[in-house]
Amino acid sequence: MQVLTSPELRLVIAFRLYTWLWRRFGGSLPYYLYTYLRGRIGCDIGLGAEIGPGLRVGHRADIVIGSMAVLGADVDVYNGVTIGTRRPPLNEMPTIGNRVVLCSGAKVLGSIKIGDDVVVAANAVVLEDVESGQTVAGVPARPVGARTSRASSCESEN
Repeated sequence: MQVLTSPELRLVIAFRLYTWLWRRFGGSLPYYLYTYLRGRIGCDIGLGAEIGPGLRVGHRADIVIGSMAVLGADVDVYNGVTIGTRRPPLNEMPTIGNRVVLCSGAKVLGSIKIGDDVVVAANAVVLEDVESGQTVAGVPARPVGARTSRASSCESEN
């Protein structure tokens, strides 16, 4: 029962709701809900973001996901993660594959592609494409090895 009252789960449900309302009806109601939640929760998931099923939020603080970003299925996002543009134009957003783990403070910026089964280490800044199955770290992020298992988490990779 505790998982149903989790603030992180409520964030994901709210995102799914305002995105559905936005795509279905447009108008100001979804925008007001988005704005309210952004201020109340401290997390900014853009109205147009495309996020596959299974999004998991480790901690909702300071997460920014751009309105044109694309995330695959089963993506784990921890606090302080930014997924967005490097500079104008604002439509140059990342595309992130399936089963990707974005550890605390990770930044994924620009019109880049992150493959499936990737771990982005804490505070890494990803500015270039990342092949599937890699673990990347550093500023700018570079491959530091292969992801060892699907169960890999930020704690075991760093």
